[in-house]
Amino acid sequence: MRAQHLQAQGSKQPLSVARKQFSVSARHRRTEQQNSQMWLLKPTGRFPVGVQDLKYCTAESPSSIAADNHVVGRLYYPCKPAGLLQRPVTWIRAYQYAQGYVSWGFRNPSTTKEKLLKTLAQNTIYSLGLTKWIPASYNATPETDHGKFPVIIFSHGAASMRNTYSILCTEFASRGFVVAAVEHADGTACCTELANGDYMLLKGLGQGAALEAKCDYRVQECVTLAQVLQALNAGTQIPGLSLSSWPNSSSKNADTTTTTTTSSSSGSSQPQTFNSLLDMTRLALMGH
Repeated sequence: MRAQHLQAQGSKQPLSVARKQFSVSARHRRTEQQNSQMWLLKPTGRFPVGVQDLKYCTAESPSSIAADNHVVGRLYYPCKPAGLLQRPVTWIRAYQYAQGYVSWGFRNPSTTKEKLLKTLAQNTIYSLGLTKWIPASYNATPETDHGKFPVIIFSHGAASMRNTYSILCTEFASRGFVVAAVEHADGTACCTELANGDYMLLKGLGQGAALEAKCDYRVQECVTLAQVLQALNAGTQIPGLSLSSWPNSSSKNADTTTTTTTSSSSGSSQPQTFNSLLDMTRLALMGH
């Protein structure tokens, strides 16, 4: 008791105040530890990283979507410093993505046991994906004080999506690249959120001519995305284009807590978000 009394006297604080401060400090350390466990591997470059979702579609209806009139994906880019925890970006965007991942291994479950295992796997992947955050700021302002940045178009592998390779994409962005990660709409992604907000679940790779057609579709999507980025860099009006940072133009199921409706940006002047920031003379294509 005397030691506690002396300690309280030496700090010139009542013992109750010292205990309260210690408790707050301990809770703060626990919170920091929990948050560090939620982040995916943080990038090592000098730039903070921002992400935005991109949708481009000039098709008249969902049935007329093609690789030359529709492309969706995510932009990872160097950004101005922003608070990561203001709008954390979860690794899984929506439950449909978990369904798509699991369907790669459980194509046609027939028994009750297989169906229960599939549901359990979907729920597990969805829960884990919600508790893992991409170390990036959603809709953050792009960095404008370091000139133009080289561009990488990233094409994911089978049964993947725009966030699958987020560790690579954020690392490149932190080192001064703008990475445009396509979410392919050829049926090979685990799930694709189309420009109209509908979902396309995994359909498989196919064989022979069907597989070749999917490869051609992917190539054309990358070409279409390059053309969109070229126009975005030039500040050209792009009918059918929508970025999640633009007013009244955010993803219906963005992997943050925000949910709004996507509207066409063709009727008004588009923000010059990436105007003169993309070095399209240094364009690379990467993928799995």
